[in-house]
Amino acid sequence: MLNRRLLRVKVMQALYAYSQSRSSDYYVAEEHIRNYFQPDLNSMTPPDYEALKRNTQIALRAFEQAHKTKMIEEGVSAEVQVAVQQAIRLYEQNIERDKRHFRRLLIEEIEGLYERYLSVLALLIELAKLVAAERERKPLDPTKVKVAAHYKLADNQIIRFLQENQELQEALKRYYISWQDEEETVKTLYRDHLRKDPTYIAYRDLPQASLEDDYNILDHIVRHHIFPRAQHVWEEEEGQVIEEEPFMYTFFEERDLKWVENRSALRSMVIKTLKSVNPARPEDFRLLDLSLNWEDDENFILTLYNKTIEEEEENLRTIKQHLKGWEIERLLLVDKTLLQMAIVEMKYCPQIPVKVTINEFVELAKHYSSPKSRNFVNGLLDSIATTLQAEGQIRKSGRGLIDNQ
Repeated sequence: MLNRRLLRVKVMQALYAYSQSRSSDYYVAEEHIRNYFQPDLNSMTPPDYEALKRNTQIALRAFEQAHKTKMIEEGVSAEVQVAVQQAIRLYEQNIERDKRHFRRLLIEEIEGLYERYLSVLALLIELAKLVAAERERKPLDPTKVKVAAHYKLADNQIIRFLQENQELQEALKRYYISWQDEEETVKTLYRDHLRKDPTYIAYRDLPQASLEDDYNILDHIVRHHIFPRAQHVWEEEEGQVIEEEPFMYTFFEERDLKWVENRSALRSMVIKTLKSVNPARPEDFRLLDLSLNWEDDENFILTLYNKTIEEEEENLRTIKQHLKGWEIERLLLVDKTLLQMAIVEMKYCPQIPVKVTINEFVELAKHYSSPKSRNFVNGLLDSIATTLQAEGQIRKSGRGLIDNQ
């Protein structure tokens, strides 16, 4: 289930990418000016290289000035004015395109979490199918109970319920979710990792598995194999220490640049789903929604994203006023982005208390910025919040009034 902290992280990442893209857009506009004053090789008149070089330099300075002041300086030639106007128009078109692009990606990425949630449920089913296929290849002697137990995952009651659940199966078809192209990954997960796990071995050796046993092993697989921590596994082999990355962590991280943030929400959703399975009451089962109220969450996301961009100049002035002995140009881009987002949230999210906003963005600074950013952001936001409240720019209602008096 989505939480607001994850949503803030997603918006921060989108805004960071947008800021980086603006630097590229600025460079493209400068290149347009340089190309504008390239010599015309088809002209019958020999090019005046010195004049072209001089006009290029004048136009680049004029563009830089226009970028800062929104005005083209007087006294430049008509030709330079045309080049600068074209560059400004190109730059503005590109940043507007990028703004829409990263906003669309922001929403698509969040909505894509639901597909990853379904794919993990499908992975559990594939593991059980793999065990069932292994059992079919090796006919069992019914007198060897312990050997037969090795294939217990194939009869796991919760997985069987998911296999037979119409809602899940329709969702997998609707989103075209399948592990068919990752068959070797599933086999490696089972053969090289799960089958060697002492917890799994203890489960498969049970004389008979209860529903609780079936849930516990799936919970273990989800936590320790599908969503392992990003820590190294140390093993002794011939007297040497070997360092390994968790298999599925590496698998998902290679396919999802935001896996560090996404894994926690997805793990929670999968575990809640498994916990909700009751084979005795199949009619009560429902797949989880990505959000309890997607309309509210989407509004929260778009408010943070759009307002941070639209009110950048005003918010940077506010930040600059509260900086003591520090130039705003020296701020890390991450810190600058988080501070602007926090100001927007304080002003435009009336249901969120100011203290909650400050605490949340201090935590984000702690995890995504420099070691000193946490205290820096905390002190600065406290000061900014006091000023905005005194100016009447912060108006809270409902839950937003908590601890906000």
